[in-house]
Amino acid sequence: VQLAIDAAQAIVFVVDVRDGVVALDLEVAARLRQSGRPVLVAVNKSDTERMDNGAIDFTQLGFEEIFSVSAIQARGVDDMMRRAMEFLPDSAERPERPKRKRGEKGEPDETIKLAVVGRPNVGKSSLINALTESDRVIVSETPGTPRDSVDVPFEVDTEGHRQKYVLIDTAGLRKARRVNESVEFFST
Repeated sequence: VQLAIDAAQAIVFVVDVRDGVVALDLEVAARLRQSGRPVLVAVNKSDTERMDNGAIDFTQLGFEEIFSVSAIQARGVDDMMRRAMEFLPDSAERPERPKRKRGEKGEPDETIKLAVVGRPNVGKSSLINALTESDRVIVSETPGTPRDSVDVPFEVDTEGHRQKYVLIDTAGLRKARRVNESVEFFST
């Protein structure tokens, strides 16, 4: 997760409106504030307008950008992603890199990376599937299903410019004292 945070130009912090703010959300928020990266809070599982009211509770995480979304229903996802795109450099802002032959060491990478982080079972994988309009990442009710970061590449064509992106689906962050196995330790 820390490698994904370090590699990302922006971060989508996914939380669960049904659970409200839990202690682990506060811990993850503190870690994300230390990163210095732009953070958008996706208050997931906001399946109805009535549930949107629960998003206000997440202001205590200390981030200005809070979006009510339902990844499963693709509700609110477009607005959140439009805002996320504003944090990412466009082609005019990226420095020109030397051109190399494909496969040559040191090949320039113009891919923009976006980390999706949060605790287990808040809908990180569902959000990625909604954004890519596919079933690229396994979604399960079982907490801890993703145990490693998964890079999901996709491309967007905007105003004649094709931009490559990688969404990084991270393993759910747990409190250190609740990490029981070495696999969970290394996922964190």
